[in-house]
Amino acid sequence: MTLLEMMGRTFTLRGMGGCLCAAMFCLAAVLIGAAAAAEPAAGNSEYNFLGVRKAPLNKPITTDRPSFGDAPVTVPSGHFLLESGYRYGRDGDDSVHNGPVLLLRSGLARNLELRLGWDGYVYGSNNREGFGNTRVGLKVQALREQGPVPSLVVIPELVLPTGDANVVTDEVEPMVRIAWGHSLTPSTAISGNFNVAARADADSSKHRLAYAASLATGFALSTRVSGYVEYFGIFRESGLGRDTHSIDSGLAYLVSNRLQLDAFVGAGLNDAAQDMFAGAGISHLW
Repeated sequence: MTLLEMMGRTFTLRGMGGCLCAAMFCLAAVLIGAAAAAEPAAGNSEYNFLGVRKAPLNKPITTDRPSFGDAPVTVPSGHFLLESGYRYGRDGDDSVHNGPVLLLRSGLARNLELRLGWDGYVYGSNNREGFGNTRVGLKVQALREQGPVPSLVVIPELVLPTGDANVVTDEVEPMVRIAWGHSLTPSTAISGNFNVAARADADSSKHRLAYAASLATGFALSTRVSGYVEYFGIFRESGLGRDTHSIDSGLAYLVSNRLQLDAFVGAGLNDAAQDMFAGAGISHLW
């Protein structure tokens, strides 16, 4: 069976999902550790262990979390950024815990990063419990902010069915996200996302399109603390459920230029959305 045939059919890795995800991130941790250990021995810290030249780190860490939208910048080439977090959601009498949600980003070039993600372990009050799926993708810097031109990135991604079918889809789901942003003042900015995904219909096993859009305002409260307020909506074709509309807000604290803590809280604006959700996370740049 070819790779294309495997991606074109429904497949599940039930029972192996947790092992695969754990192995992936353990390997990532080993590789990052190896990079840090190998560079002094080689006597040249200008390149990481993959042979990618390291860009100078002259700005604080910029993460994709905790907002719904993505940051319109890539990880500096030659560096790694690990984002992790926990999310809680409640809808009526049902609640769900999700974590650790992990995203490993690797700067491959000035305008390109590789992305490996895991949706964590899902535990719900309605007896839904199991491992989430994994994600693999790229982030491409298409535009950099200059004058009236905003920063803009394109993120093609595949959701791979490595999780448990009782909590996540058991089919490959491709998606593309476009994120943009522009400064309004030295301490405020506006940003947004437009996403298109081919989601699996649980009843027919067919893929149907789902769209998402967000609009956020970010602001600096100090040199170390920043915040945002955001609206996002998810718009689904018939068969995937009702559209949802939500708002959220969060804060990020820079422990250092390479380490960030964050927290967020949000609420649904219509009956189809979760009543409330909240979470926290930590991110580190190497």
